[in-house]
Amino acid sequence: MDFLEGMDPDTHQFAPAELEQENGSPWPEPYWVFNLGTRIDTTVDEKKSEVVRSYPDSPMWFFDEKPGIVQAKVYLRKDVIGGRNLWADARLRYGAIMSDRFWELSQKMGFTEISRGNFDNQLIEI
Repeated sequence: MDFLEGMDPDTHQFAPAELEQENGSPWPEPYWVFNLGTRIDTTVDEKKSEVVRSYPDSPMWFFDEKPGIVQAKVYLRKDVIGGRNLWADARLRYGAIMSDRFWELSQKMGFTEISRGNFDNQLIEI
């Protein structure tokens, strides 16, 4: 995980996890516990699309996507993101958001468990 430490120094935490199989033998592949160390408010309220909803009495957002509805777009503020490569948004309910730089490097390194999931083409920096 040195590549992320080089991108976002002194921000995130990694620890090896020792897993056992049902028979008590060690799990053959290495696993890590990851603590995402950045939570910032990057979303732009004024440009929220109609399929991005808020919870009643809460600042949290979620995608309210239904068949036949245009895919949600969420706009993020570049000035707040700065040079960060991996973060959680303070109000967007979903997991980590990654920079294009992080995504490209993780793919070059052969990480297969990282996915852009539903966010692909939904997050737009302004």
